Amino acid sequence: MSVIGPEPGQEGDSGPPAAAEYLQMVLPSPVTSKNQAVENRRDDEASRTSGPLLEFQKIQIILKIRIYSLHRFYEKLMSSLNAFWFCSFEFERNTLEYLENLIHPEDRKANKLKKELYHSEWRDKLIALQPSDNTLWDTAKRMPKKHTKISALNGPTSTAFSNIDKAEIVADSLQNQFTLNKLIDTATENLVIHTINEFNKIDNFPPMPNPKPNDIIKYIRNVNIHKAPGSDGITNNMLRNLPIITLIKIIHIINNIFKHQYFPISWRVAIAVPILKPGEDPTDPTIYGPISLLPTITKVTEHFFFIQLNDYLNDNNILIPYKFGFKPKLSTTHQLIRAVEFITSGFENRFSTGAVFLDIQ
Repeated sequence: MSVIGPEPGQEGDSGPPAAAEYLQMVLPSPVTSKNQAVENRRDDEASRTSGPLLEFQKIQIILKIRIYSLHRFYEKLMSSLNAFWFCSFEFERNTLEYLENLIHPEDRKANKLKKELYHSEWRDKLIALQPSDNTLWDTAKRMPKKHTKISALNGPTSTAFSNIDKAEIVADSLQNQFTLNKLIDTATENLVIHTINEFNKIDNFPPMPNPKPNDIIKYIRNVNIHKAPGSDGITNNMLRNLPIITLIKIIHIINNIFKHQYFPISWRVAIAVPILKPGEDPTDPTIYGPISLLPTITKVTEHFFFIQLNDYLNDNNILIPYKFGFKPKLSTTHQLIRAVEFITSGFENRFSTGAVFLDIQ
């Protein structure tokens, strides 16, 4: 800090500004003459008692100057940071807009190519479908079907609109349809009663071999995930993804069912879903046919019962060879082919062919 004072030989000239005079009083200028030296000695002697006060004033002035400098520095720093943040925000926004304008056209092109590829793949698949190798029927079965609600049903006394009333009317209709026929043939009735009584006399049934654990796991891993669950709510997809520890417990349960020859009652409960026959009156409750939804574990266990039962029937030649229902690798299509071949053979040999079709209700 420099101090402004009179030059030597210019004591009578006009003095410096007021601030300079104040600083000169606090920080005295160097001695340049004898008179000034004498005056300074007097001032020093007089200021011995007031020295601490002057030192405090000097420190206070220095602190005020430093605080003012820090305040100015802070203001400049904040203004610089605000300018930097604004510039960075503008740069980021401009960059995002530029990237969006650059990506959107390419994204639209990619979506267009994806749709074209999807339609092209489906077109090739549909062209390759053939009824001979069952690919046409398998694809048709996997197609999602639109779910239609049951319309109002005409009951015996009133029309049902709510779901509860519809369920009651359908249940009564199914109960009437599945009542036992009134047999009037005495010989047939006696034969049935005798067969049932002989079966009930059997106390010890021959043991049934347990299915192999590998076969159970293999069948569970390959169940159709598109099948609806039963009353327990366990889907086939859930069953396929069970850990090996849970599968071992399921194997243990199935083996005990075969060992003790007891099937759990809760596994026999099914959910009956009414399905409208195509082309029929939707308000007639007798037109709806039921579909039973059994629990997934039940269907797994029944599969291995079916294998052993089918092997027993085939090994003992109990079933007639013209039965095609519920037999592996056979269906109603094969039965129709057999009927067509029989009729064609009759035409070639000039025979008259007759047929009787029974629809038992």
